[in-house]
Amino acid sequence: MPDQRFSQSELAVVRRAFARQIMALAGVQDERVERAFATVRREDFLGSEPWQFVRRPPVPALQRNDPACIYQDVVIALQPGRGVNNGSPSLHARMLHDLAVEPRRAARSV
Repeated sequence: MPDQRFSQSELAVVRRAFARQIMALAGVQDERVERAFATVRREDFLGSEPWQFVRRPPVPALQRNDPACIYQDVVIALQPGRGVNNGSPSLHARMLHDLAVEPRRAARSV
């Protein structure tokens, strides 16, 4: 079967849709948080092993690490045997919004 993965430009569209969905699920409107979800590559934080959704009942690991499969409000196991995961994207969006973090200016040298 040929590889059906999305190109990087197609994944950019997937990420923008993901960001909007996550913001809606989190119930927040925050342009900076939405932009972060649209531009930061989630797959860079999931490790190299076959990705495993955290669900009840458990589901098998993905047959291959396809980034298009993780751009939804799903939790991915990082260390399944220890219960370590990457957390819910909508929960992260809500917390980032509630923290209201502002960009920091460079500190002046003394």
